[in-house]
Amino acid sequence: MPDGVSLMRLDRDAQSGHHDTKDRQLLTPPEVAEKIPRLDREVDRLLDLAIARRWTRAEFRQERAPLGRMAAEYLRHARRLAGLPDIDLPSIWAWDNGDRVK
Repeated sequence: MPDGVSLMRLDRDAQSGHHDTKDRQLLTPPEVAEKIPRLDREVDRLLDLAIARRWTRAEFRQERAPLGRMAAEYLRHARRLAGLPDIDLPSIWAWDNGDRVK
């Protein structure tokens, strides 16, 4: 487990652009890496919403559903590019079957 100083250094490096697009392309095919900024923006949007007010579980799940579906799409796409068989994964959230939130 990294200590506090290491975590601050990791955060600083990430914020400074140390891990830019070129670095991601070395580790991840561009077709997969291009989906990461959209996921990141959605996480930021959810964080802003989460701290803005009190939520019921159902209300917040409704807001989280698109993120779970985006993440599942990302995983399915990465599997296709890796030559792995497709999986039936409408969302990464167990409570989201892809067409309505429970």
